Amino acid sequence: MKWKRRRNDLTKILLFLSVFFILPVCTPVFSAEENSAARKPPGRIESTDIKWLVFSPTKYRHERALVEKYEHISKRQSNGGHIYIALEDLNGDGTKEIFAYIDIFEFCGQIGCAIGIYQIRDNKLVSLLPPEFEYGGFPIFIDIDKEGRQKVFGILQSKTLGWKDISLEGKTVWKWNGRNY
Repeated sequence: MKWKRRRNDLTKILLFLSVFFILPVCTPVFSAEENSAARKPPGRIESTDIKWLVFSPTKYRHERALVEKYEHISKRQSNGGHIYIALEDLNGDGTKEIFAYIDIFEFCGQIGCAIGIYQIRDNKLVSLLPPEFEYGGFPIFIDIDKEGRQKVFGILQSKTLGWKDISLEGKTVWKWNGRNY
């Protein structure tokens, strides 16, 4: 059992490193066609193209309760920590998807606290992240100010397969692949 957990932790760390350090160097964010049309250098996202998510530690009680249930977070665990929630309709269906930054001891480590992206289906959550981040989220540090503003997770107007692209720190773009980001 311990080797599975260690392997899962190693997989998360390697995926984290590849998203932030390897992919931005190897893969341009925009294709040549998009670059010429938008007149932007390859791999660059203009800050005006990003709608930064605003998180709240108190609003969205229903969504927070769904995240607590999905991630098996007890009231005891959540004392002293916060679950920050932001909502955004990513696929244009009129229902907002949930971004949950889980700043609770059990969900934080050396490379950050967990962020999950979820869709509500039949009053239950479905993770929109790859299977290795389905439970426990993607580890990242987010500095959220008193008004809930941050500059790590943003939404772009560009879409992939009908879903809005997600910007990380204005450098990396997560795109929908038909199953997850």
